[in-house]
Amino acid sequence: MADRHRPLTRQAWAARLLTVTGLFFALALPAFAAPLAAVSVPSRPALPAPDTSPPGPGLPVPDLGLAPGERLVAVLVTSLGDVRCTLDHAASPVSVANFVALARGEREWVDPVDGESTRRPLYDGTLFHRVVPGFLVQGGDPSGTGTGGPGYSLVDEAAGSVFDRPGILALANRGPNTGGSQFFVTLGPARHIDGRYTPLGTCTNLAVLERIAAVPRGERNRPLAPPVLRSVRIEKQS
Repeated sequence: MADRHRPLTRQAWAARLLTVTGLFFALALPAFAAPLAAVSVPSRPALPAPDTSPPGPGLPVPDLGLAPGERLVAVLVTSLGDVRCTLDHAASPVSVANFVALARGEREWVDPVDGESTRRPLYDGTLFHRVVPGFLVQGGDPSGTGTGGPGYSLVDEAAGSVFDRPGILALANRGPNTGGSQFFVTLGPARHIDGRYTPLGTCTNLAVLERIAAVPRGERNRPLAPPVLRSVRIEKQS
């Protein structure tokens, strides 16, 4: 009896503890393992590799077939009158060529409404979906919502661009290197956007632009009855 109450050595306590622990796991582990085995844990989907390619296909610097001294003029035929814009292909050759090709139906683009590829003239029948008196009028979205485009993006040609007067035609974007088909025309100086948007040219017939900007508008400066851009006619000018 005296031996039974003798304090156990450290080694004896360790041996007993290992025996009890092993017995517990031998009895309990099957009960825990069965429910866990029945739970399906989905694997984490692989993340796509980062896109390090240049933003958008762009266009090679094009030959627009102009003789020395010739320029292209884009005539914006709207439901409120015509606006003539002299295009500056020397300053923004890729963006101007893109604008001209979309206007003429010479470049393939993806219609954001039905997802189909097409070569029809993109600007025909589109809307001026945003108008801000004293600032700009904006159009060129084939979806008419203000969020659409041609299904590709262009690299900016905006370095050094200055918006210091009304009548500057430029490529709209949602950030660097995201321009496509949407454009705007300034209605006054807008120096806070200098260097951020690719200029396409300079427009006259500012009275027509003012009429477009003066239509009644609702939320987010969207006209309640948006003026229509019926077509963009490209002409040569000596």
